[in-house]
Amino acid sequence: FASDRPEGLGGYDLYVPTAERTGFGVPAPLGLCNTALDETDPAPAPNGEDLVFVRIDRQRDRGNDGVLFRCTLAAGLEPVPVFGDLGAVRRARPIDRDPAWTPDGGALWFVRKAGGEPLRLLRASLCQGVFDAPVVIGEGWGSSELRSPLPSADGLRLGLLQPQRADETSALWFHAAGHEVYPWWPGQRWLEWILLGVLLTCLLLVVLLHFGR
Repeated sequence: FASDRPEGLGGYDLYVPTAERTGFGVPAPLGLCNTALDETDPAPAPNGEDLVFVRIDRQRDRGNDGVLFRCTLAAGLEPVPVFGDLGAVRRARPIDRDPAWTPDGGALWFVRKAGGEPLRLLRASLCQGVFDAPVVIGEGWGSSELRSPLPSADGLRLGLLQPQRADETSALWFHAAGHEVYPWWPGQRWLEWILLGVLLTCLLLVVLLHFGR
């Protein structure tokens, strides 16, 4: 979790308490990730080794900042940006927040705010240890800005939070459900026979044309 406890390195830092039989022990700072900047939104991977979190520079654009970082806890190496070097995009980089892994660890959900565009929900697949370019999801849903993606354990449902707006009395919780699309359905057999008949007819016409010539 993230906290601005006084023993931190500055701003918000990441902490990990040890699970015990009666609850949790004293939280210990995650020194590998913490800096004088703000570290928030920790998202541990299902494998227990990788961690994605958000680093915020409050001196940048009045605190409107957020960059996804990734580290391998056991390796002891410095965290690196999830989507490449920040030097080339330092002037106009997007704000990324709310990372969440899929249950199988094969992709990462998060939200992004870029320029004057509305908040968007994105999903990036993990390919051979590297995240692919993120893809925008749900643009046609017709809902307002949604955040805090929460994938279900079966990977077929996604929970999303719509923060409270000025014209509403409370925040709203949405969920999107997916299902597997099958290439075959009951009652399709007659269509297969028709297509087979058309194919055989075409072959017969080709043979007749060949011998007729």
